[in-house]
Amino acid sequence: MARFWNDSAYSEFYATSGAERGLVNRRSADVELSRTQLEAFQGAFAEWSEGRGRGIRPTDFRQFLMQLGIELSSEQARSLWADCASDGAQHLPHDEALAAYREVASAPVAFRSAANAAPPGRRPPRGRCCR
Repeated sequence: MARFWNDSAYSEFYATSGAERGLVNRRSADVELSRTQLEAFQGAFAEWSEGRGRGIRPTDFRQFLMQLGIELSSEQARSLWADCASDGAQHLPHDEALAAYREVASAPVAFRSAANAAPPGRRPPRGRCCR
């Protein structure tokens, strides 16, 4: 179920989030991510955190990133969570989620594999299969 923030909820969030104030008050030349990426992040974060201000749960983290166009394996998502979240955290707050998104969106990792290889769980493209 998608929930939307009202003005007072956002005002409270803005007042308590240094990361949000930094994003809103930056000049466009200072922003690493495009405006479209930032808006997509804000919308996805609001949806997945359900507007409660606690953040994103570990079980939702991978789907949250998929919504933003970042496709990771379960292990990659767990590793990114471990790098960005506090030890034993049950929720990833806004500033830590934004840091994780920036990390994977601004510096994608290039994986090297054989020409006929495919990601786990996917079949190789037709015509490129081993014989």
